[in-house]
Amino acid sequence: MMFSIVVYAFSAFVCWYSGRHFFRAWQKRRQQSHWEFGMFFYWLAAGLLANVLVGVSAPGLLASLLQELSDFLTLISFGFVLRACIRFQNLSVSFGVVNAVILISVLARLFIGVPHLSNPVVQGGLIYTRYSFLVSVVQGALIIVFTLLVAVTLLSNLKNLQQKKRSVLLLGLAFILGGVGGALVGMNDFVPILAGHLLLSACFILPFFLITRVSSEP
Repeated sequence: MMFSIVVYAFSAFVCWYSGRHFFRAWQKRRQQSHWEFGMFFYWLAAGLLANVLVGVSAPGLLASLLQELSDFLTLISFGFVLRACIRFQNLSVSFGVVNAVILISVLARLFIGVPHLSNPVVQGGLIYTRYSFLVSVVQGALIIVFTLLVAVTLLSNLKNLQQKKRSVLLLGLAFILGGVGGALVGMNDFVPILAGHLLLSACFILPFFLITRVSSEP
């Protein structure tokens, strides 16, 4: 079985599992940040499932459109988690501004990417997105910026927490790994693509370990 499909399928499962965990927490406590993290993980799960479909599709227009769909869903997902970050930091930034930033980022990505659609192929068990250089840079930069914003917010609030410091630390590290890994898988060489998949695997193992441990506590 292709390594890329295994990584993306596992990652999608972890996102779905994490989304369910946060929604259950929201139903119990009605904290808005739980709802936002739940939506983030569900949208990201959909984006990762689109990557799985890319891996099982024949090279051509369908695979290209699925890759664009995956990128679209991934970028949209950050709109939810960035709203939670603003709340954590008590910033005087309206959610409308966050939504506008995400919308502009998505539209800019589509404007750049649609005229130069990727042409994904599978080689050596890995999915090569075969982005143009510009698309690769823009997509990777957006993912890194968004994930680092979330990671910095989580890690900078560690000193203010009385409990669950380890959980927040692991989640912050997961965002860092995911950002770097997500950028690397969009490149066109074997070594960075493989490194990106390995980082994504580590990224999603962390929240899976974290949430399963929390769920098992009385």
